[in-house]
Amino acid sequence: MSLALSSPARVTHGTVGTFVRATMALLLLVAPSSTVAQTATAAITGVVVDARTSQPLAGALVEVKSPPQSAVTDMEGRFRFDAVPVGSRELLVSLVGYAFAKYEIELTLEGVTQTIPLTEGTAAYNESMTVQGSAREAGVAGQQSLGSAELRQLGGMTLDDPLRAVQSLSGVNASDDFYGELAVRGNGFRQLNYTLDGVPARFLLHTIKLVADGGSVSMINSDVLDHAALLRGAYSQRFDQRLGAALGFVSSEGSRERARYNLTASGTSVSMTADGPLRATRGSWLVSARRSYLDVFLNRVLQDSSQAFGFADLFSKVVYDPSERHHIETSLLLGRSLFEKDHVDSPEDLERATHVGWMATAAWRHTLSPKLALTHRVFLTGESYDNRDGLDAQVGTGRAADSGYRMDLGYTAGTGRVFEGGWSIERLESREQHAFQVPGWPIFGGEDFDSHAVKVGGYGQLAWTVRSVTLTPGGRIDRYGLTDDWSVSPWLQVDWRASPDLTVAFNTGLHHQFPEFAEVVGRRGQAGLHPERATPLDIGVEGRLSATTQWQVTVYDREERDVVDLPDQYVRLVDGVLRPQSITSRYDNRLEGSSRGVELMLQRKSPGALSGWIAYSFARTRYKDHVTGEIFDGDFDQRHTLSVFGRRRLSDRMSVNSRWRFGSNRPIAGYLESLPDGRFFVGAARNAARVPAYFRWDVRVDRTYTWGSRRLTLFGEVANLLDRENFRQVPPLIDFRTGEAFEPLQSMFPILPSVGATLEF
Repeated sequence: MSLALSSPARVTHGTVGTFVRATMALLLLVAPSSTVAQTATAAITGVVVDARTSQPLAGALVEVKSPPQSAVTDMEGRFRFDAVPVGSRELLVSLVGYAFAKYEIELTLEGVTQTIPLTEGTAAYNESMTVQGSAREAGVAGQQSLGSAELRQLGGMTLDDPLRAVQSLSGVNASDDFYGELAVRGNGFRQLNYTLDGVPARFLLHTIKLVADGGSVSMINSDVLDHAALLRGAYSQRFDQRLGAALGFVSSEGSRERARYNLTASGTSVSMTADGPLRATRGSWLVSARRSYLDVFLNRVLQDSSQAFGFADLFSKVVYDPSERHHIETSLLLGRSLFEKDHVDSPEDLERATHVGWMATAAWRHTLSPKLALTHRVFLTGESYDNRDGLDAQVGTGRAADSGYRMDLGYTAGTGRVFEGGWSIERLESREQHAFQVPGWPIFGGEDFDSHAVKVGGYGQLAWTVRSVTLTPGGRIDRYGLTDDWSVSPWLQVDWRASPDLTVAFNTGLHHQFPEFAEVVGRRGQAGLHPERATPLDIGVEGRLSATTQWQVTVYDREERDVVDLPDQYVRLVDGVLRPQSITSRYDNRLEGSSRGVELMLQRKSPGALSGWIAYSFARTRYKDHVTGEIFDGDFDQRHTLSVFGRRRLSDRMSVNSRWRFGSNRPIAGYLESLPDGRFFVGAARNAARVPAYFRWDVRVDRTYTWGSRRLTLFGEVANLLDRENFRQVPPLIDFRTGEAFEPLQSMFPILPSVGATLEF
């Protein structure tokens, strides 16, 4: 029994001892391994840069989401995190004025070095590192570009209109707060070559048709734009022919890395933008919708229902790369404007007006070789409108559309030689039916036509660089089926890099513009009209004071011939007798004129310091009626224009910008003369009286807040900070007994404070 008792005791004691020794050995082996696994860390280093220019961005806030750490980039845009646990980590990057960025990285023991490009603005962007550089076109003396952030800041919170951002550029004349349209070097919006992604965009405006004292807003939401470029003088005429400057908007692509969303609400509108990848990183999609309640704002804040229209628009874009050599993109833009006025029961008042605009495009870029690329594009763009009076009678209706195909090619012939060419075919159609007198429209006589025409054209140019000089001769030929006219438009651009910091540009050419449908087949039209012609000549010098500061001086002269005008469209004084406007006169090529001036600009682009520009222009535009011999200032002649824009980032979360504009203003179109007591009378000289000088100062502040994977931006703006009373021209009421013209001027925006917010997630 003792054996029975002692034997188990010896076995149990030995087993316990063995177990203890084994356990201690195991702990000694496992514990170091476990400790290493829990404390293994590595470093994350990198640099934050501007996606367009690759310029380092100082002061950007970079955060590691888990475990939470943060750092601010230095003057070289660099940041560093030490002792970050290895594994999957998410970086969040925020800098006011730039899109909120998120990056998924896989951190190993070797560490990670990351270059993070930030895109301007707060909406669609591509997180891939694609440095686009300057939008400057060699040989064009007068030019300036705006990035997406500048378009948003200058467009204004009240209307969020990229066209109003362009109004702040050098050489631009715009003094009507209600209209987004602009004039450049004495040419109005009708003469502007306005495009979106290479497609004519002249129909893409929210507006009220056939109303002289209405307003307009671009259908293009600033959230979806990558940049805009304005070429003020002679330029390569790749697109539709116009007498004046070229303004091109380029839309953004969506992110190819992740889905993201942006919601913005301001005092007069709300918008939602979303974008994301297609099939991994081979493509992207983008959708943006905007709804305005501007009509409520104008009615209740300004007590003005004459311009009280609301609007909505939708933009979508899809891009896809089937292979490295093929790129496909499609886009769609739709917009609708509505004007309604309550308690109207008179045929002399406008009660309801609608306007719809659209654009649909599809493009395919095929890179045949490193030297040759082809781009095919089909498009459809147009508008329709309907105006009704107080008795619900249709007093104005119309539709216009432009559909076509264009092909462009680029070929690198050798070192320093690049050839561009292309051709297009378009079908233009237009229909208008107007009553004899449309409420708010000063031109009498009515309209009734339905017509179409085909336009065919092609262009070619060779950019040849020899050392520091680039010569770009080119030409364009077009045939316009409506008038059976041909036009040949040559040009020459010279770009001389006199030194790394000094460039001299010279450009000249011949521009043509074919007449509109109403001018040819309308009731006041004339079938024998010729294309209008303009011969611009520009000489410009650009220099750099530093890596961030440049200056520009441009002298120009533009001679115009065969400009179309409608005779006797205004009431005038002839031999002391008032002569009413004609209802039977016809459009005619009867004006010739010139526009001459000088433009000065000093610009600084520095993300971490003060950025902006000071631009001044002196110009004079004069016309002569070769039938009557009358000489007068052009309708858009503005002698002095001064524009100042400045933006300062106070921290990674806060920025302030200010815009100051002055214009000596344009003539009051027609035959009016002003008296010292402020009254106006019908006179004998055309465009003799002028609208009072325009002056406006706007200030805006942005402040961002981040929490988790979301960012909130609050912004406030005060438009017309000094509460200056500015005026615009409207059709006057004329007393034919005394000749007095009543109320030819109308007050515009008073001081307007506004607030809003943008949520990114």
